[in-house]
Amino acid sequence: MKYLLIFFFSLNAFAQDTPNTTKLAFKETDARAVVAIAANIVYRGIDNKISIAVMGVDAGNVSCSAPGSFKSSGKAGQYLWNVTSVSETTATLTIVYTLPNGERKVEVKEFEIKNIGRPYPYIGKYHSGYQQSYNLTRQDLANIEINSKIDDFTVENKYLDVESFRLYLPKDTLFIKGNTLPEI
Repeated sequence: MKYLLIFFFSLNAFAQDTPNTTKLAFKETDARAVVAIAANIVYRGIDNKISIAVMGVDAGNVSCSAPGSFKSSGKAGQYLWNVTSVSETTATLTIVYTLPNGERKVEVKEFEIKNIGRPYPYIGKYHSGYQQSYNLTRQDLANIEINSKIDDFTVENKYLDVESFRLYLPKDTLFIKGNTLPEI
């Protein structure tokens, strides 16, 4: 899965040079939440995987809320967000965390909500459109797989499982179960 990491760090660093060493001190009140999700877009109809971390803060001191279904995936800092029930085109994720010094911080991140596009068929590795025609031999047909993929989809986008399809022949239409052709 591809992730776009967005870092919101505003750290004040103080450098003190001494012979052969550099010491950096960071103010813990400048911590910012890091949210990892592809392009700040969440999709309706799926559980969107989100990773949230705050530098210097234990995952147990971070809580999140958002519209729709927002739940932990079982791993620290890993969440699943389903926005199917959200009718707006944007959604806000609220992150609340407590710094080691006891200070409580709240951050708000906004995400665009998109519908998942329609899947397009692929014959082998070739994109197929509406009424696309191919000149294939019997050997080609025997080895080819019919797949489906969603274009313009930033989430992990492997081929989708094809359970059945129709093959239109000049004088007949075949309904085929699975994603390969039986011997004809």
